[in-house]
Amino acid sequence: MKKIIFAMTILSSAVLFAQEEEEKTSFISQGTYELTGAVSFSSSNSENDSFESDDLSFGFIPQLGLAVSDDLVIGLGLGFTYNESESSSSFSQITNTSYARSYSFRPYVKKYFSLSENFALNIQGEVEYFISNQESNSFSADIDGFSIGLRPGISYSLNDAFALQAQVGSLGYATANIEPEFGEESTSSSFGFNLNMQQVNIGVSYFF
Repeated sequence: MKKIIFAMTILSSAVLFAQEEEEKTSFISQGTYELTGAVSFSSSNSENDSFESDDLSFGFIPQLGLAVSDDLVIGLGLGFTYNESESSSSFSQITNTSYARSYSFRPYVKKYFSLSENFALNIQGEVEYFISNQESNSFSADIDGFSIGLRPGISYSLNDAFALQAQVGSLGYATANIEPEFGEESTSSSFGFNLNMQQVNIGVSYFF
């Protein structure tokens, strides 16, 4: 009888331990909503004896998702980005300035891969539709298109309700239709992989 009780005690402890481990390895539980606000920013300057260029870019990307299973989130994101560039040359007294404003709509799927109780890697797959307006000293155009891509990232859980998020770079395909104010319409497409600190989105997630 004592052996049976001892065995049941060991089995019960093993089950409880396994449940605790399962809870620890799940970064977000099924049925949880995730509200994320991410920002991106980059600034650069290049110059030589005859040329100088300054570039500025920032964006804001809120998104809301639902964990349809542990560590798997499906959701919808919106985006706004702004780019500004100024360039000048010692051969000309004119400063060339260009601006671009973009708005986007992106359904996404995000998968977490827990590394510890607080850290997790993640990868987000998304399909994005965007519209943009570009203006410069001599050019103006409206642009619309779509992209398909993957974004790798890392997450750090602060507590049960908040987590820090960072996405670095992207792998994807994009195509766009360009309608200039003067001239003929054109189409451009690109495919590429970028993994650098100039394409970092930093954000905070709220779980509820």
